[in-house]
Amino acid sequence: MFTDTQKRNLVKICNAKIGSFRKFGETTETKHGPMIFQDNESDILAVAHLDFVCGPKAKLRKDRFGQYVQTGRLDDRLGVWLLLDVLPKLGVKFDLLLTDSEESGNSTAQYFQTEKQYNWCFEFDRRKNDCVTYQYQNPDWLKALDYCDWNIGTGAFSDISYLEQLGVCCVNFGCGYQQAHTKNCFAYFSDIFSNVKRFLGFWGEYQNHRFEHIETPTIGYRASEWLDYVPYRNYQDTTDNRWGAYTLVDCVCCGDWFEPDELSTDGYCDDCFDYMLGRLFS
Repeated sequence: MFTDTQKRNLVKICNAKIGSFRKFGETTETKHGPMIFQDNESDILAVAHLDFVCGPKAKLRKDRFGQYVQTGRLDDRLGVWLLLDVLPKLGVKFDLLLTDSEESGNSTAQYFQTEKQYNWCFEFDRRKNDCVTYQYQNPDWLKALDYCDWNIGTGAFSDISYLEQLGVCCVNFGCGYQQAHTKNCFAYFSDIFSNVKRFLGFWGEYQNHRFEHIETPTIGYRASEWLDYVPYRNYQDTTDNRWGAYTLVDCVCCGDWFEPDELSTDGYCDDCFDYMLGRLFS
């Protein structure tokens, strides 16, 4: 499990200003914000975005299910923390790309250029505990993820949607947070730890294997289509009520959108209701 120092570091990373991360690599300024690259002479690229939809600042809390961190900034400061403070201490070596403006569909990952030949690319920018691969549908890639007990879901967009030019497969791993894009967003450290353990299994099995990206029909949204995704159309126009133009209702737990009659009377989707029920009786 994570140390108390690491947990406090997560709070610090969540609450830090974007400019404070420039020290972690070579910074390229773009019209959509900074892109920070750290070359560690690795065959794997890891990505995380520094921007977030909403606050407040992070706090550590505890209930009957265990200790958790709560802040709307977990998407994706939780991923940033895993890449800066957790995985390196577990012996995982990777090149690091920190981005800005992912939440508006303008991730600065779009400006990343390199002559390096990576084996694959990953990020921790996914809610709950599955993973998504977007347009990266190499059958061997999907089999490898499944082999290491990663359920493959369907997602819309993240930084890696802009990285097709690398010519290798990418994946967005779940890191355990829930109620994304709300001030009540939270993640239990037990869930985070479980996902890190599964990642380590995947890393140990495939860190030296190259998965080439094969062009296939997209599952989800390509980067160029992201700004047409209805719930995000007004993102750049206002800092409040970004979801007001959308007619569906969001689950109070995971934040996904559903027809009103698809949610329980308490506002939970079927998956989240089962999840919370399982935690209650585990």
